[in-house]
Amino acid sequence: MSAESVFRGRLYACDFFPGNTPYTVLAFQSWIAGQSMKIPNISESFLTGKGVSCFCVRNAENDWGQSDELMEMLDAVKDRSKGRLKGRFIGYGMSMGGYQAINFGKYMEFDYSIAISPQYSIDGNVVPWETRWRPEAEKLRFQNDFIKDMRREFHAKVVYDPFFRIDRVHIDRIAEKCDVHHIPFHNAGHDVGRSLRECSALSELVLGLFENRDARRDLLPRVRAARANSPSYLFALSRNLAVRRRLVCAAGLAERAFDLSDGSNFDLVCHHATMLAQVGRREDAAAVLTPYLSNPVRAPLAEKLIARFRST
Repeated sequence: MSAESVFRGRLYACDFFPGNTPYTVLAFQSWIAGQSMKIPNISESFLTGKGVSCFCVRNAENDWGQSDELMEMLDAVKDRSKGRLKGRFIGYGMSMGGYQAINFGKYMEFDYSIAISPQYSIDGNVVPWETRWRPEAEKLRFQNDFIKDMRREFHAKVVYDPFFRIDRVHIDRIAEKCDVHHIPFHNAGHDVGRSLRECSALSELVLGLFENRDARRDLLPRVRAARANSPSYLFALSRNLAVRRRLVCAAGLAERAFDLSDGSNFDLVCHHATMLAQVGRREDAAAVLTPYLSNPVRAPLAEKLIARFRST
C-alpha cells in the first residue's frame, strides 16, 4: 500500500495509507526505547496489512505529544482529512499512543478512540504516584495535557488489566473525564498489547472494535481461551499470586512463562529467577541470570540478584 506524506517535521512525521475500510484511523506511536523517526509506527504493518485506511504517526522522541510541532502535525492531518474521510474517524494507540488517542480525541473530532493501557497523564503535578516515566516527565512542559480538562464529551473504548493497580487508577481517572467503555483483559499487566499478540488476537480485537463489535460478547471469550500460552499473561498471573504469597504456584507459572518466552523480557527473567530463589532453588535461580552477565545493560541487575540469592 503506497503512502502519502502528510507531515514531516523535526519531532514528528505522519503518512496516510489509503485502504478499503468504511472508517479511517489515526494511529499514534507507542513508547519505544530508543525512539526514532526511522522506527515505523508500531501498528503500521498490521493496519496496512488489513487494508485499513490510516494515518500513521512516527516520533523522534517519547515526548507524549507535548510539543508545538505535534499540534502542527494534527492540523496537517485535519487539513488532509477535510471532506475526504470515509465513515468514522477513530483514534488508536497503546500506552503512550493510547494516552494521545484520548488526549487529542476532542481536538481531532474523532468519533471515538480505542486505547490499550493508556495513561491519564504522566505529569508529576497531576499524577505524583506515577513514576514509571518520571525521567521523561521531568523534561517535558505539559502544554498539551488535555484529558484532565475534558467534561465527559468524548467516548473511548479502553482495553486494560484491572488487576494491574496503577493502570486501573489511570483508567478510573480517565473515566471521570471521558465516557469510557471498559474492556478488561485480566492478568496482562501494563503490556496488554503484547499479551494479545501472543494470543494471536490483537488484530481480531482491534479490528472488531473499529467495526463497533461487542468486545465482551464477540471477542474476549476466544482471546481468554488462547492466553494459556501467553508468556506475558502467565508472568502477570504469577506476580499476582506472589503478592498473595502463593509462592509455589507463582514459581510454577513463572517457569512456564519463561519457557514459552524468547528471553527478551528481562523483567520476566528476573521474576522467574526470584521465584525460584523464593522456593529454595537458589542455584537454579542464579543459572537463569548467568547468561545476562555478558550483557552490559543487564549485567548490573543480574549480578545484584545472583549475589542476593547466594547470600540467603
